[in-house]
Amino acid sequence: MAMNFGNPRGRLRSRDTQVLIAATYDDGRTAYFRVPPSQADGGTATLMPLAQAAQRSGELPDGAITALKRVR
Repeated sequence: MAMNFGNPRGRLRSRDTQVLIAATYDDGRTAYFRVPPSQADGGTATLMPLAQAAQRSGELPDGAITALKRVR
């Protein structure tokens, strides 16, 4: 019998292939969004346009982002 490990439907979850990024705002808030691994290693210069696109799409709240950091 397969182990369930808390999944109520007993299905296995596929591995998350995205990288979690924390966006810190000038007022102290933090919001998170995901990017492909190939784009996560480029630093702030690569991540800021992605964060701005996430703001335009509504994935991230509006506001001035002061820092971006890879979470995992």
